[in-house]
Amino acid sequence: MLSVNIQPQTSSNRCSVCPTRKACLASNLDDTDLGRLANLIEPFVPITKNEYLYRVGEPALRHYHVRSGMFKTHAINTSGDEYVTGFYLPGEILGCAQSVGKHTDSAVAIETSTACKLAANKIPALAEMGVGGTLFRLLGEREDLRNQQLLNLGQTRADARIAGFLIDMSNRLVRLGRCPNHIPIPMSRTDIANYLGLSLESLSRKLTRMVKAGILSTHRDYIEIIQPEAISLLGLHTAR
Repeated sequence: MLSVNIQPQTSSNRCSVCPTRKACLASNLDDTDLGRLANLIEPFVPITKNEYLYRVGEPALRHYHVRSGMFKTHAINTSGDEYVTGFYLPGEILGCAQSVGKHTDSAVAIETSTACKLAANKIPALAEMGVGGTLFRLLGEREDLRNQQLLNLGQTRADARIAGFLIDMSNRLVRLGRCPNHIPIPMSRTDIANYLGLSLESLSRKLTRMVKAGILSTHRDYIEIIQPEAISLLGLHTAR
């Protein structure tokens, strides 16, 4: 699990004690503005694994800022096939109010997780507090994540896609102050394969080869990168 202390706090100290404070809108706020921000954010409630944060077609009226745990987003085509569109870590934004007015995908908790809710009509108040720039930076990072995923899917080699996924996760962990070579994997292998546009068999086969080559070490809920330089060579297209 990617964070701790998930019990709800009072509005007066909710942001000041948040373990993800340095990675979200509160990163540069003093104690006074932290209290103001906390009053703008709807109190979070922990949601359990497989519980939905929002569903496709529901009104898109809020930004969701991941506080702990991990979420995945997915869309379903007209044939009922699910496509995993993203994995979101603490400090990242999902479910932004969209121009169509409704969510075009669904967000579900991969493990027990929390997310702070910010109504779209509260955004002007953020600008008055001087954190509008931080919000736009976080939104920009979300778009960058999407672009990296599209770039990664353009790779024809399965091992390059896997390396790109690991590099991306590693970079995002660095922003959280976490170990870049210890990649938490609370999601299923099926979800990872879906996200990378691979079959489960292809993903498993390539991971097994990487383990045998001493590049990776796989465990039930995490992957350890043993040879970062080898992963970098496989996924050079994701370098930032």
